[in-house]
Amino acid sequence: MSKGFGLLLFIFITAVALILGAFLMRLLISEIPCVSAELHLAKSFYLAEAGIEKAKWELSKDLNWHTDARHFPEDDLPWLVRCARGHIEAFGDGYFKIIKEEGKNVIYALGISKKALAIIRVKYEIPFRQVEWKLL
Repeated sequence: MSKGFGLLLFIFITAVALILGAFLMRLLISEIPCVSAELHLAKSFYLAEAGIEKAKWELSKDLNWHTDARHFPEDDLPWLVRCARGHIEAFGDGYFKIIKEEGKNVIYALGISKKALAIIRVKYEIPFRQVEWKLL
């Protein structure tokens, strides 16, 4: 072996390690936006679920509870997101918006976290209540 072979081998191994490290670093950095988007999507979904639970609680107190007047057509997404007044509550870096139209048995809950939006639509029925009749 020549005297300079060990130095050349060290430089080659170091270069390969640096290239491999740079490739892995680039791969990890490119995944950050995807992971961040998934995180905000999950947050928005759970915020929407919290909105549904809040709406159920409001309806348990008052069956006539509503946030907006009737709107047509049904499931009008732009109206839900931009125009519906709804009930809004903030949590951390996100918030939920509940929309319950007057006289309809549908609740919409929108969860918003950064640029992620999740919408849950729940159609419900009011259980039949047995009425006691009294003879006068």
